[in-house]
Amino acid sequence: MNRYLIHMSYLGTQFRGAQKQVPKAFPDQLDRETIQGNLEIGLRRLRPLNKPFVVLSSRTDTGVHALHSTCHVDLESKSGKPFDSILILSTLNSYFNRCHLDIRILNVVPVNNRFHARHDAIKRTYFYRIAVTQSTSSLSPLIAFTPVEERRRCHFVTTPLDINHIKEAASLFVGKHDFRTFMETSKSHDKITRKNIDSFEILPGNSHIIQSATEFQPGSIQDYTKYTYWDFVCTARSFLHKQIRRMVGVLLSVGQGKLTYRDVKFMLQIPSKHSWDTRAVPAPPHGLYLCKVEYRPESLHNNKLEQ
Repeated sequence: MNRYLIHMSYLGTQFRGAQKQVPKAFPDQLDRETIQGNLEIGLRRLRPLNKPFVVLSSRTDTGVHALHSTCHVDLESKSGKPFDSILILSTLNSYFNRCHLDIRILNVVPVNNRFHARHDAIKRTYFYRIAVTQSTSSLSPLIAFTPVEERRRCHFVTTPLDINHIKEAASLFVGKHDFRTFMETSKSHDKITRKNIDSFEILPGNSHIIQSATEFQPGSIQDYTKYTYWDFVCTARSFLHKQIRRMVGVLLSVGQGKLTYRDVKFMLQIPSKHSWDTRAVPAPPHGLYLCKVEYRPESLHNNKLEQ
């Protein structure tokens, strides 16, 4: 049996999330509506002796995207020799293309059998894309014009945002805190809610279609100037369920003047589901991207390659 680290990207719009969702009584049931399920179906095309079980590094929710995510899987070939990494990559991408699935395998790397895609990750970086209208028209800009290529890939905000206030409030999240207030209600009673946020930056963003569209559609490109794009970039080893979307929702409320710096501080200092301020609404999933999962080089080391 050999273990492989798979690097991948995907658009979450057509999936029910990353993690396979099947009844516990039927663990081998195929799931064509999740990232994990489709990976396992695609890996069966290699005809391994074992049933592939994919372990995800990050279990993103329905509608959340990934520019770079990872998983690991154990495979045993009929010959007893390791599968070629290129064969795994090409087999999966061929399956995804044929089934019109928005998943792409970026790389496949043999790793040691002690490696764990989720537990060995030392950092995960997400960013949340915001587009803020610049229009002063009484007609909603979402009705007047919304770039079709950004549909379900960016969160459009119709009210002005005070970015300076947002940056000030975002600084509160950096460091080690109990984020119980920012966690989706969980049935688990032993959830570790203290997390260390390495960084939380608010950076200028853009719509990548602008550069190419300028050359071919100079008459309509002025519509794109109705929006200012911002990326909310957050890095930590791990996050609670829906923590990032709830933090972004709070920051947007601060930028809109619904919440203050002190309100955010209170939610951190009094960690409880009852401390959540209902003037804030969790940001929708389609603006969130997992963009990097990092490991220590020594955790990837494959001793078998040296034998």
